[in-house]
Amino acid sequence: MPVKQEQVMAVPREDLEGVFNRPFVRVAEWIMHNTLCSAFFGDRESLEHDPRYKQIIPYILIRRGSTLLCYERKGSEKRLTGLLSIGVGGHVNPGETILSAAYRELHEEVKGRLPGFLQFAGLLNEEETDVGKHHVGVVYTLDISKETKVASNESALRNLRFESVDSLYDKREQMELWSRICIEHYSNIFLNPV
Repeated sequence: MPVKQEQVMAVPREDLEGVFNRPFVRVAEWIMHNTLCSAFFGDRESLEHDPRYKQIIPYILIRRGSTLLCYERKGSEKRLTGLLSIGVGGHVNPGETILSAAYRELHEEVKGRLPGFLQFAGLLNEEETDVGKHHVGVVYTLDISKETKVASNESALRNLRFESVDSLYDKREQMELWSRICIEHYSNIFLNPV
């Protein structure tokens, strides 16, 4: 019996043209929905190699006071292994919205008593890396209290910790590109300062 291929949400690349004049854009949530309105579900393996489409990835940044959650990547995504990351997330599967996939990914990757409100921040798009050429990020933020304890729920998130934004900014050359873009646009992503 053939193995069923994973289905993931994607969008035609041409629908993203004209939206981005820089790697991160802060847009109203309704603009995000309009931009991604022609999203569909397709075979993940095929989409990884088809330049006409980009897979949609919810990408969540977790802030505790003046620090951000970060970790070193390891695991099955070889293109990102060993790089520092400040975002958790993953693919959107059939039956999910982008937001419901963000919540699922958050709870799959991080354990702890996390509050239930993700704030939409904007869209992330880059064409420099192999990952970026086939994925577009929908960035969400989550503010947690200083008392909230979190831990990794996946072995792919190694050395999970909170670090100051300044410290992470200084380490941006060690980061995957999406995290580097987010740390460089921190004040645009987190409009409400601590």
